[in-house]
Amino acid sequence: MALQGTLDTFALPEVLHLLAATKKSGRLALQGPAGAGSVWIADGDVVGVAADHAPRATEPVDALFELLRLDEGSFSFEPGGEVETEAPGADVTTLLAQAGGLLDEWRDIATVVPSLDLYVSLRAELPGDEVRVSAEQWRTLVAIGAGTTVRGLGATLGLSELPVARAVRDLVELGAVDLDEPATPAELPAVD
Repeated sequence: MALQGTLDTFALPEVLHLLAATKKSGRLALQGPAGAGSVWIADGDVVGVAADHAPRATEPVDALFELLRLDEGSFSFEPGGEVETEAPGADVTTLLAQAGGLLDEWRDIATVVPSLDLYVSLRAELPGDEVRVSAEQWRTLVAIGAGTTVRGLGATLGLSELPVARAVRDLVELGAVDLDEPATPAELPAVD
């Protein structure tokens, strides 16, 4: 018999803790307006996580972070079946704590970068006489060039939402870039 429900009734961490405590094995499928994904469980441990809407989130903690961002939607657990990975199992509590830390960081970043559709451009004037940037920040600055959206920058750099938002937040706080309202489709540069 399958376990199923809605994420507004039972949050993902509650469902995962239940499956871990009862040493279940199978696939937990999630579906929401922002995306979909799966968590594979073997004897109560997480052995695989995929966030279909975030293909760059390849590590289990990153994919689980993406799934934790699904506030609405549904879930269903199908016991048994083949687990689609040979990775060693991870403790649910540990993995949730790591992904929860990323979720907390995401909420903090969102106070500076509230949307990936905001237009990011280099500032004409720096806040001081000099600004020190790391090699990674320089790569991001070069990719910003004449301007792009946060989302377009992520595509250019091959970064998922959290890392690109983190990079932009750091450059905003450094005083090297500005964020403006979302660009209209006609203003957006083409992204390969």
